[in-house]
Amino acid sequence: MTRSSSDPARVSAVVVVHDTTAPRLERCLAALRASEGVEVEIIVVDNKSPHPVHAPLADRVLERATNGGFAAGVNDGIRVASAPWIAVVNDDAVVQPDALRLCVEALTAAHRKVLAAAPKVLFADSTDLDSCGIVVRPTGEAFSAGAGQPDLGQFDGDRTVLGPCFSTAVFRASAFSAVGLLDERYFLYYEDVDWALRSFLSGHDCVFVPTAVVHHEHAASTRSLGEQRRFRLVQRNLLLCATANLSWPSVARVWAGRLLSAAKSVAKGPDRVSLVAAIGAAVVRLPGVLVARRSRRAVATRHDHAAFAFAEGLQPFVDTTTYRPSQPQAALAAARSRLTRHHPHG
Repeated sequence: MTRSSSDPARVSAVVVVHDTTAPRLERCLAALRASEGVEVEIIVVDNKSPHPVHAPLADRVLERATNGGFAAGVNDGIRVASAPWIAVVNDDAVVQPDALRLCVEALTAAHRKVLAAAPKVLFADSTDLDSCGIVVRPTGEAFSAGAGQPDLGQFDGDRTVLGPCFSTAVFRASAFSAVGLLDERYFLYYEDVDWALRSFLSGHDCVFVPTAVVHHEHAASTRSLGEQRRFRLVQRNLLLCATANLSWPSVARVWAGRLLSAAKSVAKGPDRVSLVAAIGAAVVRLPGVLVARRSRRAVATRHDHAAFAFAEGLQPFVDTTTYRPSQPQAALAAARSRLTRHHPHG
């Protein structure tokens, strides 16, 4: 049976769960099911949850035998997705009714080299920004544009971004054959940064869709990890991501920065121990990363500087590892005041 051009677009939404709560998952899936102007296939991937996953609103539930990390779960969902558009949605994210439709429309209107759409992500029950696309600094540190800032429209407009934060992102289904699936070696954190760098450096783009709004309970599904393990994963994966994707001068700068931080004890106490452990864990994984690097650099058509340009002039209002305020409250209040003066009609 052929589909009419007036039929709603079909979107496969992939939701990976592990150690979530039933109310949180129900909110996420109910919002997806209430999406307007699109026909949504909901695929829930149970990443070996410690308790049974109840998802009656899902069209399909995939049960993994082991917890292979976020990337492995997403990849399983992508492999069985049947729609021409794929949304990756965290189980702690709630999409507004028109968010998926607006992202699909933006991609439909864009050039074929635009493979992904990044919605405007706000913190749950807040008007503060969580993500307006991800950015990467020359140090290898990645964060979400606008993180922790009040939403005053400062990031709105017709523009591209390095890539979407995978708390919620929409893709052409063809994106994963063009760029590849998520890299499962990360387990958790930086898999979206890695995919964004692979996509951008090989000549593809991501469009920001500020009218598509999502609310995200940031890190709600990963709090059980503990702060020190989260820190180690972020620091390890930062090194692996840089090594796999960036030019050798950039790779050298990133590794030198991490090693210097450890040597000078810039990260004090348990953070210093965790940083040393993260560096050691990255070294162990280098052989496999270097194999992947060869194929990625062979198709790179853009320079690292073009990727870093998205981060110029941006400063997160939260720590990029813990998502706690990155500055004293007085400094944050002053920064918010300056932002409001510059965007009084936001």
